[in-house]
Amino acid sequence: MSSRERLSKERYEHAEKLMRHRRPTLVPGELLTPNWHGETLWFDVGPETLLVDPVASTTRAAYDRERAALPLREATGLELSELTVSDVDPVDDVVSFTHENDEHELRGWQLSLADYTVLPRPGPTRTPWERPSPDGRWVAFVRDHDVWVRSRADGEERALTSDGTPDQCYAECPDTGQRRPLHEILGSRMAPALLWSSDSRRVLTHRLDQRGVRMTTLVHASPSPDGPPRYDHYRYPLPGDDIVPTGQLLSIEVESGAITWAAHEPVLLQLLQYSAPTFRGELWFAGDDVAYFLSRSRDVREISLCRFDLGTGRVRTVLTETDPLRVELNPTSAELPIVRVLPGRGEVLWWSQRDGHGHLYRYDEDGHLLGRLTSGDWVVRQILHVDADESMALVVTAGRTPDDPYVRQLLEIDLSNGSIRTVVEDDLDHEFSASPSGRYVVDRASRTDVAPVTTVIEVRTGAAHEVHRVDPSPLIALGWSPPIRFSVLAADGRTPLWGTLTVPHGLDETRSYPLIDDLYPGPQQNRSSPAWRAPFHIQDMDSLASLGIATMTLDGRGTPGRSRAFHRFSYGNLADAGCVADHVSAIHQLAERHPWIDLGRVGAKGHSGGGRATVRSMLTAPELYRVGAAWGGTQDERFYQSYWLEGYQGPRDEDDWAEVSNPALAGRLQGSLFLAHGELDDNVLLSQTIRLISALTDANKDYELVLLPGTEHGFAGRRAYLYRRTWDFLVRHLLEMDPPEGVELTEPPLLMDAPAFLRC
Repeated sequence: MSSRERLSKERYEHAEKLMRHRRPTLVPGELLTPNWHGETLWFDVGPETLLVDPVASTTRAAYDRERAALPLREATGLELSELTVSDVDPVDDVVSFTHENDEHELRGWQLSLADYTVLPRPGPTRTPWERPSPDGRWVAFVRDHDVWVRSRADGEERALTSDGTPDQCYAECPDTGQRRPLHEILGSRMAPALLWSSDSRRVLTHRLDQRGVRMTTLVHASPSPDGPPRYDHYRYPLPGDDIVPTGQLLSIEVESGAITWAAHEPVLLQLLQYSAPTFRGELWFAGDDVAYFLSRSRDVREISLCRFDLGTGRVRTVLTETDPLRVELNPTSAELPIVRVLPGRGEVLWWSQRDGHGHLYRYDEDGHLLGRLTSGDWVVRQILHVDADESMALVVTAGRTPDDPYVRQLLEIDLSNGSIRTVVEDDLDHEFSASPSGRYVVDRASRTDVAPVTTVIEVRTGAAHEVHRVDPSPLIALGWSPPIRFSVLAADGRTPLWGTLTVPHGLDETRSYPLIDDLYPGPQQNRSSPAWRAPFHIQDMDSLASLGIATMTLDGRGTPGRSRAFHRFSYGNLADAGCVADHVSAIHQLAERHPWIDLGRVGAKGHSGGGRATVRSMLTAPELYRVGAAWGGTQDERFYQSYWLEGYQGPRDEDDWAEVSNPALAGRLQGSLFLAHGELDDNVLLSQTIRLISALTDANKDYELVLLPGTEHGFAGRRAYLYRRTWDFLVRHLLEMDPPEGVELTEPPLLMDAPAFLRC
């Protein structure tokens, strides 16, 4: 029987209140999604829907909730809280609502604000995995690997393709991008990977080819209490495999069914993180008769922009960019390629790091360089809006303030001469959304220690109308304090790095506290942020602070968002897992500034690549990292999806690739290690953790293992249990206390604010 003090059950209950999925209830409006209807704007703030008129600089309730409740209940049989606002039309004075039933059918109604009558929206119901045409006449969907359309007028269905097979299917992602275990848990499926032309005459898609791609098997040991095991076979190419998924692009005329194939070799889908070109912004319409797409070499050292004539099938390469290591078209994987084709001007805006930073270059439609638009020791993060007629573009940037290279700001750029005018520039981080005309932008300004303030700005005049201001007092009442944004030097003693430090509640600087390094090594996305709200994959740092554990996030050398040289520190260096030495250096510097940090109680935790980095840190810096919690980690990337090692480590070299293996270093483990994996993880296979524990067992090393049955890479349906078990482990090994007994956390929702392409 333990003689240690036991943490109270109330501490866990309090910590759960600070979980990320609880924040929208605690601080309504923390996540505001702007919805434009013409030049007017509406937001949901908690249960309320606000309508903003930028011209009049007014904000008001979009409708009277109390008055609307009864007619909506009578028309729909549902309470107002069960309905979702899908549009607010201030011209016709109508608010549209939708509801998704248990069969995932979407039904819609319209509330007239003139008399508060409710009518069903025209047309039959549809599901979220159907794509409606812009004119509302059709919905497109996939059935038995073929593309179909259904008339919304009479429900008649018609196949647009007829030769789809499991190996050669239309408008579908490769198997490793289908996320089938997740969709099975949710009772849903992925939407078709296709686009409608603006005139609704055509759909643009691809035919997937997975013939000969390596097969693997997921074993569902107990799909039902009384049923036998189930074996799910699917395609999962590994680094160096001869065959990877490809997609042949095509356009289909809906009325005639005529198919136009792109006269171009199939594009490699493995390089899109196994998604589809339409989901990743790599295939798009430019008018109704022309499309553009990006074609990449397998080694990612060449990317071409190609023009696809949808009438003839002819494909012309507009321009090609090459690099001796890797070509990028955006700063991070969470952002779409920064490429804009301007048909009215016969020009292309193209993002490139060729001068050492990500900037915009201007080409003509034949691929001739007309000049560069931006330059300097900063980065273009996004093209927010382009007005080709006015020859102006709105561009989101980062790095223009010396205080923090990740702070985003807004510039207006003259496309003719590259002259720049500052629209928004201060020491706050900014998220933007532009109106259809680009006349107005929504600006959500914040900082780790400044709660978000949302304003609508008229771009040309700078006139600003405040829409909403987040009130953090409910968080503060729970003992919360904002994370500290900090800068330290990398292990080289020269390079500045940035991160955040979340301090324990009720900090007493005369005491000592443990520290967790919350890891994700990239190299495709950042772990830290200057904004009020942390990146979507950080869920429980405020909860850990409530329990008395500090948390650090850091973007070490090799992570994206800064210069090309900074990012490329990780190329061919995946074994270093986001530069462990930088994290070690940062922790020691923080401990000098904050003596309450106990360097004898430092741990790491992370998920996926972060799970790998957690184990690597414990194996290569055991004198510091004495505790680690690794979820679903890529412990040996030679056996992970092919695009990762090939794209970030370099061409096949058996000795070089072997350097990334964590199991090869298992004998170095000295601290306490907690491992968790989902039984049906179709992204990072369960075999990754099995390989590690096999090596740990052979080396006579102790570890804790939690295998979560029936769940996938995001642990859907089992996350509450996983958080509780992880907290128990950290309480025992970092707080050196016994965890509370009898605690059962509430299951959090999945991917509630992930980037859109991750929710497809």
